[in-house]
Amino acid sequence: MSTTLATLRQELGLVTGGCKAGTLSAIGNAGGTTIIDTTNFADSYMNSSYYNGRYALLTSGTYSGQIRRVSSYTGSSGTITVADAYGGQVASGVTFELHAIDPTELKNAINRVLARMYYWTYAYPSLAADGDMEASGTTDWTVSNSAVAKETSIVKYGTQSLKVTNSLANGYARTASIPCTPVDMYHVTAVVRADNFTASIVAYDVTNSAAITLTTTPSTSGREWKRLWTSFQVPSGCEQFQIRLTGADADAVIYWDNLLVHQVNKTKLVLPSWITESGNIVEVQAHNRTRTAPENSGVDFIDEESWMPVLTRPSVEQDRTAVNPFYLQFDHTLGYQGYRALCVRPYSSLSADSSTTMANMEWVIAGALLELLRTGILRAPGNQEAEFKNQIAAWKKDWMRLCREYQPHVEQRVRSPWDA
Repeated sequence: MSTTLATLRQELGLVTGGCKAGTLSAIGNAGGTTIIDTTNFADSYMNSSYYNGRYALLTSGTYSGQIRRVSSYTGSSGTITVADAYGGQVASGVTFELHAIDPTELKNAINRVLARMYYWTYAYPSLAADGDMEASGTTDWTVSNSAVAKETSIVKYGTQSLKVTNSLANGYARTASIPCTPVDMYHVTAVVRADNFTASIVAYDVTNSAAITLTTTPSTSGREWKRLWTSFQVPSGCEQFQIRLTGADADAVIYWDNLLVHQVNKTKLVLPSWITESGNIVEVQAHNRTRTAPENSGVDFIDEESWMPVLTRPSVEQDRTAVNPFYLQFDHTLGYQGYRALCVRPYSSLSADSSTTMANMEWVIAGALLELLRTGILRAPGNQEAEFKNQIAAWKKDWMRLCREYQPHVEQRVRSPWDA
């Protein structure tokens, strides 16, 4: 289950000194220095300095994201006054949070620990940008007689597929142009759910403005996920080509995933940009076609496909000058099959409150607590240092337990990033 940055921040705020959320029940003053919540903050018995020094974060409205320090509090009316004004008068209905620690520091701690946490995934090397369909948005795709969107419900691999909705017959989404040399051979494979429309792969010669002849003409119209595969030789004079994911029907709605394009008879496969160190790669696998459809149809049933480790593991090399610096170097030439690498990948950082992560929330909070301790942001209150040290020991124990449960390579001893 995914968790938002807002939820993680609130939970971390609770365990580091208290986080209390509220909603303005009335408009603040004209100067932008008050927020009023009679439902959650009205308390006539509360001392007027109780919230002094706390951080008041607006989480909705025109000034969402602005943080100010609290200077005073009026319990009878639930009015919180901040030392420095927000960008303007705060409207009724705006939501906010009060924190003991600067919410920006909470966010930074969460993102630092996410970068130290890993999960199992596959890297799919491909000359097609966003071939795994996991990039945010659709800027890597150009359409003709269709519209594209990322789909998160109907997915075969990863968390997203590419949904192509036609407005006219033979609409398509295409890749960016890929540089090539005449006579070179390329292998192409993609996973598709056509939902009773007709889907096909087309290779297009950009230089000569013509379709490229394929060794097979892969197409499908079934409702189940299938893998289409084909290969082609670059024609004379062609310097760039594109791959078009095409729907024949004017009202076609087709889902594409896992588009793999590589040059045959080469020994190098460039890895995605998120591979940041050679240790991310655990195993390299090759796709064995099942040929459940006729021999040369270029169609396989996806549920019966087989990925097997390559017999000789390629080395992971680095070109520090490249946009994608890491690549696989094989001791044999690449064949007519897809390739993928089993990897451990760090969780992505979160920017907006609505940004989500699949990392276990308890695991993130335990790590973020230790990150706040490591940076000196979280300190013992008053003369409670002995009790505070006991809490630190408990938090470290929780972190280690959760690492053993969720971190890849759980059979090995998990070393905490905060161990000396």
